[in-house]
Amino acid sequence: MTSSAVDRRQGRVGSADTDGRILVVDDDISICTLLALRLRRAGFTVLSVSSGEAALAVIDVEDISLVVLDVGLPGMSGTDVVHALRERPQTATLPVILLTGNGAEYNLVTSLGAGADDYLAKPVQLDELVARVRAHLRNDAAWSTAVEALGHLTLKPTPEEAAETVVDELARRTECDFIAVTQFLRGGRLRELATYSRIAGVRRGGALLGPSLSRRYVSKARQGPWAEDVVPAQDGVRSASFAAADIDIGAGAPIYAGD
Repeated sequence: MTSSAVDRRQGRVGSADTDGRILVVDDDISICTLLALRLRRAGFTVLSVSSGEAALAVIDVEDISLVVLDVGLPGMSGTDVVHALRERPQTATLPVILLTGNGAEYNLVTSLGAGADDYLAKPVQLDELVARVRAHLRNDAAWSTAVEALGHLTLKPTPEEAAETVVDELARRTECDFIAVTQFLRGGRLRELATYSRIAGVRRGGALLGPSLSRRYVSKARQGPWAEDVVPAQDGVRSASFAAADIDIGAGAPIYAGD
């Protein structure tokens, strides 16, 4: 993983329960004030704004740990904000909890598809909001710890052995259904160096990804960390091992080694 991604995640997550800066985004000032008050009482530092444009401006200059975001914002909608956050490497994995009212089912589905992490229906149960925020921060902190641990690993010189060590460390520290480290080969293809699945465990080696799938992931990796819905690969007889893992959501990040 790139150092910028590690620094960003470590910078915005402290104690899993109360540290971190929460951004509340809602054009209804009374709702915004109520949510901010409850979160502050729970021990969080809270910033609040009333538009999507203002939210992105705050995120550009503040270390935000999690966003509580109204789906039905006027102008730049909550869905637009989620899209903008996921397109930026610095905020590709920033936790987002949506707030949705009656009749917002389409916007909710679209926003979740764009990469939002969770949602709550209005009127919001304040204790549930606090519980959801804490849960997502704990999960984010766990990933930060796992990422930091990778930087202290002693890796063997061959790519396959090094990848196996990384995959094994992530498998022990996270609850992922599938993990893989792939290598960028001359000619633009990706090859799995090591994989983990709940059924097979950690294995060295793996599949050669098809040309279009390789191009797609290399393009994403050049832009930094990402998260997305997983769709079945369409090219080549041999495909990535995650196709057999039957996962719905995936995340990735580039790892740079030497050249």
